[in-house]
Amino acid sequence: MRIHDFAMTCTIADSVFLSRAPDQFHDRIRKLIKACRALNEHRVKIVHGFWHFETDSKGVAHHSRSSLQLVNHYQTPEEVEKLADEAELLIEDVKGWGQYLTQGVPSAVRRRPLTGFTRD
Repeated sequence: MRIHDFAMTCTIADSVFLSRAPDQFHDRIRKLIKACRALNEHRVKIVHGFWHFETDSKGVAHHSRSSLQLVNHYQTPEEVEKLADEAELLIEDVKGWGQYLTQGVPSAVRRRPLTGFTRD
């Protein structure tokens, strides 16, 4: 079994989902995959960043690979918790689309709007 990183998995999911979905759903699928990729950018900062808890500056410091700048992120636990909550919703969305596209179960696709993630 070959293991892919998350970005490659998103590319594969995008390709498979779009090849199986009716054209009317392509925009929603692209938005879902884009939100997953943005979530991954947050994951990288959280997992690979340097966590610090000084009284004047809390959060995670992360060096950008593209700009080499050190930037602080996520000063409160609530910021990370909000990302975790949105990640759970994205997991359900991806599962729903997978179920719809492989088994034809339209009720599996949730009708919620994608809020997506912002890139810092």
